[in-house]
Amino acid sequence: MVYDVIPLGRKFTWYHASGFAMSCIDRVLISDGWSSGWGVASLWVLPRTISDHCPLVLKYGNTDWGPKPFRFNNFWLENKLFKKMVEESWRNHTVSGWMAMVLKSKLKGLKDVIRGWSKHEYGNLDTKVASLVMEIENLDVKGELGVLSSAEVEMRKLKFPEMRKLLKCKDAFMC
Repeated sequence: MVYDVIPLGRKFTWYHASGFAMSCIDRVLISDGWSSGWGVASLWVLPRTISDHCPLVLKYGNTDWGPKPFRFNNFWLENKLFKKMVEESWRNHTVSGWMAMVLKSKLKGLKDVIRGWSKHEYGNLDTKVASLVMEIENLDVKGELGVLSSAEVEMRKLKFPEMRKLLKCKDAFMC
């Protein structure tokens, strides 16, 4: 038997540009066989960014996949300060012991230094994007309640080009 997973988080998954039409058109279907193999599923409707659809996340069980991986941006290599910062961090982080543990410790320390450096060098794009997502989400929720004014609809429309610009900037790290 196949059944629809009831979404959590948001009431609707699609929003018309006008802000007055919305629907729950995006769905996830799972079978009894899937449930018996993977466990109880929950479907989360996340805030949308530039799309008219909200992303969906299907979660099952309580599996912890560990920490997020460190992502290296090739753009950093073009920054004149990057190489010097890496060399200083590597040289100043002294650890003794088994070579694999030394390497692991130095890489972990370098990761933290690079994250801090990147935040300092390239600003707070994540904060700006998160703030804009929150603003759009608040307008969407207000629209769901049917109390969105025409001025707020226009304001909401203007937020999407701004979001596209920030996301493009974030992708290129060239703000």
